[in-house]
Amino acid sequence: MAKNYQSKQAIWWYTKEIFLYPMLNRALRLTEIDIILKIAFFIKDLHQELEQLHSKEFPRTSSNKPFTVYRGQCVSEVDMEKIRETKGGLIAFTNFLSTSKQREVSMNFALLSLRKNPSDVGILYVMNINPRKATTAFASIDSVSALKGEDEVLFSMNSIFRIGDITKAKEHERLYEVNLTLTNEDDKGLRKLTNHIRKTNYPTENPWFRLGFLVKKMGHTDKAKEIFQTLLDQTDDDEAKSTIYFELATAYCVNGDHKEALALYAKQLLIQRKLFSPDHIFLAPTYHNVGKVYYDLGDYTKALDYYKKALEIRKKSLPPNDPDLGVSYNNIAGIYEKMHDNKSFLEYSKKALEIGKRSLPSNDPDLAKTYGNIGLQHYNTGNYPEAMEYYNKTLEIQEKSLTPYHPDLAMCYNNIAGVHHAMGDNKSALECMEKAHDIRKKSLRPNHPDMGMSYNNIGYVYEQMGDYLKARSNYQAAVDIAKNSLPPNHDFRRIWMMNLERVNNK
Repeated sequence: MAKNYQSKQAIWWYTKEIFLYPMLNRALRLTEIDIILKIAFFIKDLHQELEQLHSKEFPRTSSNKPFTVYRGQCVSEVDMEKIRETKGGLIAFTNFLSTSKQREVSMNFALLSLRKNPSDVGILYVMNINPRKATTAFASIDSVSALKGEDEVLFSMNSIFRIGDITKAKEHERLYEVNLTLTNEDDKGLRKLTNHIRKTNYPTENPWFRLGFLVKKMGHTDKAKEIFQTLLDQTDDDEAKSTIYFELATAYCVNGDHKEALALYAKQLLIQRKLFSPDHIFLAPTYHNVGKVYYDLGDYTKALDYYKKALEIRKKSLPPNDPDLGVSYNNIAGIYEKMHDNKSFLEYSKKALEIGKRSLPSNDPDLAKTYGNIGLQHYNTGNYPEAMEYYNKTLEIQEKSLTPYHPDLAMCYNNIAGVHHAMGDNKSALECMEKAHDIRKKSLRPNHPDMGMSYNNIGYVYEQMGDYLKARSNYQAAVDIAKNSLPPNHDFRRIWMMNLERVNNK
């Protein structure tokens, strides 16, 4: 391929090479960063050719009529249930999406997939497209495809549809028709969310920076570190170095390497203080993240000091309903919760919620965090039904806005488990704790402190249920992690060791 490849024939290669399109789409769907980086040139060429074909086929001056395309595939029972639960909501395809104008072509593909995977569920997507309002590039590709006669329409990456009616198809007992409508520029809910994501996640146009931001946001911190370290080695510009130090520090922090994170933030602050005034808005995120590191280390006094430095800068520079102010109020509330100052905790949490409701999309993760904080306050005061209500609001938002193995989802399940336990339902508590643990095993390194928290919490429920053997095993795992990842004076380390000692004496 490399010898004969031409960038203007990307679609031909995409349809010709048997290995290429499944490898590419799997990499995009599962975020396999190594592969994405190696074939980034081809992804760019494929997208650009689709945009060019789209412009020719659907010129803005033409009165393009709506049309329908079809796609047949199989999904697991679990994924089908998620689609049912999301009816009326959005579904996103991160990969390039092959469809056909011929219903029979897509139906036959769905039936063939069902025969190969009889335990799955077949889907025929019936996709309604309005070219006049669409914001995604798509085009008929028969004229440039290596495969003729399929009447194929190819969509570029990240096409988003709204889910409509779901009905059982007559062709097979395990086959469903799912009606989708391609979202457009008039979809206010989608536009508000995507604009907010674009603003917060892609602050620079440099494509390698943007790739690093995206990779880190999706939880691939080791790959993000590789990208940002390469960028650091290639630049002498102080502003670029400042941004890179920040991103590297946050990646190290996620991995639990707080010492390295603090050293990188210190390098960034040296540059920022040289370039900007002491109360410049660019310093606020750095102060805020240093506060987060000290919070993770259990030094709540220093954490509060840095969080308040960030808040004072933001109050001077930002409008009163800016989401970043809500984040500051939220995190300061978390400090006061650790300090058992419930009055201050509730004061700052309510400020965060007021800002969030006015400035954030209803499914924004930061709004979920605020609901979680208020749920924690109700939990601490023994108001368990209210705590469960707020935690469920948190979970509902996070399941829609975060990846399935995001650490914040694990924390939410952990909090819900705590409410179940407090209400005497140890079985439900254990189920939620196991969900949290499974997520953490897939998203965190084995000796991350949050893994220790999972083992400790599971151990505690087993102890309450009288299963001291399982309790001891989990407590021991928590203590082993604490010895490797937490300072000797950390509260968690002390508590987990006390728990192990107690169960050893039973």
